[in-house]
Amino acid sequence: MSKRNNQKPYESAPKSDTLAPKLVTDYTLRQDIDDTNQGLLQKIFLGLSVIILLWLIVFSLKSGVNADDAFQVDYSEKLVKWYATAGKDVSALDIPKGNMHYYGGFFEVIAGATTHSFGLTPLDEKYHDVRHILIAILGFLSIVSIALLAKEIAGWKAGILALLFATMSPYFFGNALMNPKDIPFCAGFSLGMLGIYMVLKQMPKPQKRFIVCAILGIIMAFGTRAGGLLLIAYFGLFAFIHVWLKDGLGQLFSNKTLLISYLKTFSIIVIAGYFGGLLFWPYGLVKPFTNPFKALSEFESLSIKIRVLFDGNAVMSDKLPWHYPISSILRSIPLYALLGLGLSFPLSYVLWRRYSPLGIFMAFFATIFPVFYVIFKDSILHNGWRHLLFVWPGVVLLATLTFVYLNDWVAQRNPKAALGVWVIAAALMLLPMLHIFKNPTIPYIYYNEAYGGVKGAYGKYETDYWGVSVRQGVEYLKKEGVLGPNMDKVVVASNMVYSLEAYTGVQYGDKLRRAYVRYPTRDEKYWDYAIFPSIFVSGEQIRSGNWPMKSQVVHTVEVDGVPICVVMKQDTSHYTFKAEQAIKNNDLATAMSNFQSAVGQYPDQEEAWYGLANCNFMAQNYPACKVALDKTLTISPVNPQALNLLGQYYLRVNNPKEGLNTFLALTKISDDPTNYYYIATTRAQLGDFQTAIKDAKKGLDMNPSFKPFYQLLAQLYDKIGDKSSAQQYLNMSERVQ
Repeated sequence: MSKRNNQKPYESAPKSDTLAPKLVTDYTLRQDIDDTNQGLLQKIFLGLSVIILLWLIVFSLKSGVNADDAFQVDYSEKLVKWYATAGKDVSALDIPKGNMHYYGGFFEVIAGATTHSFGLTPLDEKYHDVRHILIAILGFLSIVSIALLAKEIAGWKAGILALLFATMSPYFFGNALMNPKDIPFCAGFSLGMLGIYMVLKQMPKPQKRFIVCAILGIIMAFGTRAGGLLLIAYFGLFAFIHVWLKDGLGQLFSNKTLLISYLKTFSIIVIAGYFGGLLFWPYGLVKPFTNPFKALSEFESLSIKIRVLFDGNAVMSDKLPWHYPISSILRSIPLYALLGLGLSFPLSYVLWRRYSPLGIFMAFFATIFPVFYVIFKDSILHNGWRHLLFVWPGVVLLATLTFVYLNDWVAQRNPKAALGVWVIAAALMLLPMLHIFKNPTIPYIYYNEAYGGVKGAYGKYETDYWGVSVRQGVEYLKKEGVLGPNMDKVVVASNMVYSLEAYTGVQYGDKLRRAYVRYPTRDEKYWDYAIFPSIFVSGEQIRSGNWPMKSQVVHTVEVDGVPICVVMKQDTSHYTFKAEQAIKNNDLATAMSNFQSAVGQYPDQEEAWYGLANCNFMAQNYPACKVALDKTLTISPVNPQALNLLGQYYLRVNNPKEGLNTFLALTKISDDPTNYYYIATTRAQLGDFQTAIKDAKKGLDMNPSFKPFYQLLAQLYDKIGDKSSAQQYLNMSERVQ
């Protein structure tokens, strides 16, 4: 970074006890902030940087593949084809599954070109190792960019502290090992913020390297996600604030040379960054002035919805409370960041006056604005704050500047006591650092001590939502000889089958068959061993102690003593599988017999209890159905299938009020439109036809191709005497296939 030799030194006011002298408006460090041991501090910074880079790379080779890599790798391969065929292969321009074409391909183009140069394919384990190394390098770039920005604002002490603060976050560190979307995006933001700050600081004649730095930051961010346009907006806002504080808006517009200099620099950076990002994004490149904004609109709404464990309940991602992003961040940043961030707000005035006002404004804005923007837009977020990982640089800057200021403030009063500030910072960093070393394969699963750690969050919030622990499950099977040179034929199942494929590859030939199964319906397919992360297991089932199961589980993968993944072994009888097959063949007697045998052998197998309840329901043996349902819901209290059957049971035994309550509860954990079919049917039984019509229409909006909705609405309108509407829906039902 700049030695500041070419900068006009700020003529500082005399030191005061408040450490808040005259407002600095030229953004150069005052002499009373300059580091006394600059040479030594630079060497420490460099040494720590090398250690952190190596640390990230080594640990990245231990991390598993994340669930989204099924989409990411497919996109990467299609991007390689697009460039290799000079655009003739257009498969990368429209990818309905996952809407991956809406994402920029910055990382995937580089990763795809690198893996192909080594002759690797997605079925090679080293293919994923290469990707993880590249992600780790980008994670390091984000860390060092944050640290260098802190150094420019408050000196080398701040730079070193920011380097450590940025690294010792298990959530960020863990993502920096395997997250190919949010880490490149965060790296682009971090580098872009550094470049923008330095360009503005050196205006009207910024050094070319910082112009390049700003351009590369925009290319990386925009070339990863359309939201990178936000960095361009940041640049415009920060430039306005800079001019306002330093030169005054009047002087800018009265000085033609100065105005041209700003416009020229801004234009070069924005144009080069925008079109540079498009070079990695075929979908954006083919229509450069429309498609990026179409993608941006898609991300703002994030139409893909998933079930999220929040505050102990399974909640659809579009129904999460407004404070979800804030609470997610506060739960999973380390205590040093929580303390530093919290104190930065009451100290904002003195930080503003002591350090660069532009730097302080940038830090606060980069932290606060994205969070409140997604709240204002009511954007859908998945799994915590991974979509907002780019606010981490702002959090680190604020925490760093707060601790540095407190150290200086205490030093003026008692130099010996000032060491206590660093002791506190070191102690608070030690806890998350130990978490990373204790859980080198899955460090991102982390909740800070203020929220009870991982144990306190277990069953209330998500743990391994990425499914990276599947790798440890596969390694267990290799260790036990289930997978290996002398293996027998085996079927291994998982709900994270892509991760399973990544670490079993092709080396086992026809001796290994893989199967995709969902945990709640795991025995619908035949398998010998199964690997299931805790994702999609209900919080109620986890808290009740019924996950992991006492039976069938032969190995657990743990983080801080908490099971986050299980390896299950199927017995030779395969009772539940046989029962499921019998159901498909309409052999109710055989199904019921096998389900009875299954619950006798495995009394904690909720799938078998549900199957037994369903069989009894079809046999109209409602008392036995209710007994089996109670057993199912004791083990898995919010099992959607069981709750649906319970609602139907209440309708059959002429208890529509309880049926209505059951189906209404089901809508909170399931977005299945048929829930509203049963709700409307139940309301009709209770004589509330108007509300029933509203519910039926709500379900119809969710699934216009579900014919029973039209038939039900025809009946409901007929009940209230609206023959015209009844006939209209009856006609519509005949047109639905």
